[in-house]
Amino acid sequence: RDGDGWLGEVVTVDRFGNAVTNLTRAHGGGVLEAAGAVVPRGRAYADAGAGEALALEGSSGLIEIAVNGGSAARVLGLRVGTAVRLAPPTAGPVGRGRAERAITTDRSA
Repeated sequence: RDGDGWLGEVVTVDRFGNAVTNLTRAHGGGVLEAAGAVVPRGRAYADAGAGEALALEGSSGLIEIAVNGGSAARVLGLRVGTAVRLAPPTAGPVGRGRAERAITTDRSA
């Protein structure tokens, strides 16, 4: 526990580059912070635009960090052991699946 949030870490990276954490939905809502990025929560990959990151509950029940159409591990530099923090929900919405700092697979942006 970290104040109002929860600390965790990436426990595995799947073949698609999704970073699986040791946090679950039971740890609460809000955004996930990882590798200097603020990653909004979503329910499906389509909640983020192409190349954007989101955190969602995977089939195992664990929260995963993914990039719609890309590799979260590559885009965000995530690997096993990377620290993550699940921040409490804020008073206002972050947006429709958009991170506060745009995260895209296009490195020229």
